[in-house]
Amino acid sequence: MALFFTHIMTANGVIADPEGQHFNTLEDACTATEVSARHLIADAIRNGGAHVALEFQIEDECGVRLATVPVDAKIIGGSCISN
Repeated sequence: MALFFTHIMTANGVIADPEGQHFNTLEDACTATEVSARHLIADAIRNGGAHVALEFQIEDECGVRLATVPVDAKIIGGSCISN
């Protein structure tokens, strides 16, 4: 298993992942990141947010960026429209 770090890039700056998580593949890390993105959008809906724009950057142990997962969702009338 490899160790992957998933940092969140927001309009207010970076939320760094100091511990990382072990996954068998980069694809598994990306899938877990997409699930996390869904949870963040659901939290925004529950809290009355109108827009979620952020980006996840997945890096290896050496700090090499392996993948980027962008999230840009407009929340309209309790439903989510991804851009």
